[in-house]
Amino acid sequence: KYGLDNVGLFRVSGNVRVVEKMRMQFELMGDVNLEEENDVAAAAGLLRVFLRDLPDTLIPARLTRIFFSAVQDSQLDKESVVTEVKKALNLVPEENVNL
Repeated sequence: KYGLDNVGLFRVSGNVRVVEKMRMQFELMGDVNLEEENDVAAAAGLLRVFLRDLPDTLIPARLTRIFFSAVQDSQLDKESVVTEVKKALNLVPEENVNL
């Protein structure tokens, strides 16, 4: 609910000190109260750091072609694109989906 109206949320860097503080809290305590900082850009930055530091990508390389094909096929209408993307999402390993 917070930050949904922020245009370019993931393009705007959060305060580096705040992001690092939240990252350390997460590593030490296993959780972070994102509302405590009241900084959606920092929360987005924390998510960005987390995703970047994962050992593997969320969508395995072997599936990227399927996703690209689904959204780039100009012959498909919007509903068909959504259907194809849903099919591709079903191929993503469960541990990646439940991240």
